[in-house]
Amino acid sequence: MATHLVSEVQHLDRNPPEIHYLMLEENDNKYYFRAGEVIGRGVASGGGEAKFDISSLLKMNGYETFLRDTDCEWMHEILINENTTENEKYLKVLNRCKLKNINI
Repeated sequence: MATHLVSEVQHLDRNPPEIHYLMLEENDNKYYFRAGEVIGRGVASGGGEAKFDISSLLKMNGYETFLRDTDCEWMHEILINENTTENEKYLKVLNRCKLKNINI
């Protein structure tokens, strides 16, 4: 199993501060996204995390806001492309992450 960081953005200017992230996880040639946020600092912090496949990510409430908060607007064109398979879409996102050298 491998985990790849697609994006992590800190919004320290917000009150309370927020960190939003998007990961791509692969396991035996199966992929899914793991998205989350941390709001606040220390013992007062909160947030959440969820796993999504492509179709559920596209249907997520606040999808456009999430893409903006994670600086992933570029990913939308990949995800909605009807000429590629779901696996090809994950691989395109993964290749973009590798080009940015942000694998973890």
